[in-house]
Amino acid sequence: MKKSRSSQRQYEKREPKYKKAGMAPGSLIYTGTSTSEPQMLRLTWDDHGFDIQRNLSLKEALQPVPNGKRCWIHLAGLSEYSFLEEVGRQFGVHRLLLEDILNVEQMPKVAEDGSHLFLTMKLINYTPGTIKFDREHISFVLGKDYLLSFREIPGKLADYVFERYEHNPTLLSRGPDFLLYLLTDHLIDLYFVALEGFEEQIESFEEALLRSPEKFDAAQILMVKKAYGLMRKAIIPLREDFRRLSVEDHVLISPSTKIYLQDANDHLHSVGQSLDNLRETFSSLMDFYSSQNDLLLNRSMQKLTVISTIFLPLTFITGWYGMNFVNMPELQWYWGYPAVAVLSFLAAMASLYWMKRRRLD
Repeated sequence: MKKSRSSQRQYEKREPKYKKAGMAPGSLIYTGTSTSEPQMLRLTWDDHGFDIQRNLSLKEALQPVPNGKRCWIHLAGLSEYSFLEEVGRQFGVHRLLLEDILNVEQMPKVAEDGSHLFLTMKLINYTPGTIKFDREHISFVLGKDYLLSFREIPGKLADYVFERYEHNPTLLSRGPDFLLYLLTDHLIDLYFVALEGFEEQIESFEEALLRSPEKFDAAQILMVKKAYGLMRKAIIPLREDFRRLSVEDHVLISPSTKIYLQDANDHLHSVGQSLDNLRETFSSLMDFYSSQNDLLLNRSMQKLTVISTIFLPLTFITGWYGMNFVNMPELQWYWGYPAVAVLSFLAAMASLYWMKRRRLD
């Protein structure tokens, strides 16, 4: 059997979701689709001030951290990932962690390799007024006096950090572990924004279903529900990891920072509970959509029933006089046709009157 051209084109566009199947552990392969040019910046700070360097080369960004200072190296754009091998050699990051940085399908997690704390999360952006929820892979590597961060697409994450330091210079006395908290807290705040987006979309769907259910496109619910599923996968695994970070002792996290991580953990649990409630809301919305469709179908069936009931006696009359037997006096009667027309009209009116009395109209 020959396939249609449209189905062939759809088949050709399909790509394997898991691009690393069959490869050895530690293979550095970027599994995303972004083609953004890499952008590197470096923030160096101490108790007295900070220095920002943007659009750096790999060699400039990976300069040794000066004594007495802390450093944040941020890279946006993972399409050209050959630099990661140099990062691994420079900072002693395990190759398996480098692999997770490039694997956008990696589940959010917290891991340790002795001298580093590794954290990978999902950045979720919601565009207000739309059903667009963008998900992005982002990773952090925390060392003794430095923090490395990696994301797929250039954005305003660094600007958020600079604004915090400019408005609150006392943060300069804190180490890179607190900077890791600032960044993760910002990502969690974006989760709340996405939650508000889900709630807005659900409310708009409910209004659309009540206003004109026949024009509503159920594909919109499925699109938002898919984004909800991705967000749930991005958040639920982190709750236990953040709880451990906020409770257990770690050489790279100071006791003062653990207090803030406890707050971030509380926010994550709040987001998780809201997601659980949304899951029930989505189920209720789908049930409401089905009930509205059933109601429309019932109304259509009622109309068809009314029409069928009206034409039932008419069909009987026309069938009776359509037999054309020889000995049917009415067929030769001069007033036969007007009499049948009047009889049919009276039968239709009687059917309508009877249905109105029975409230079947």
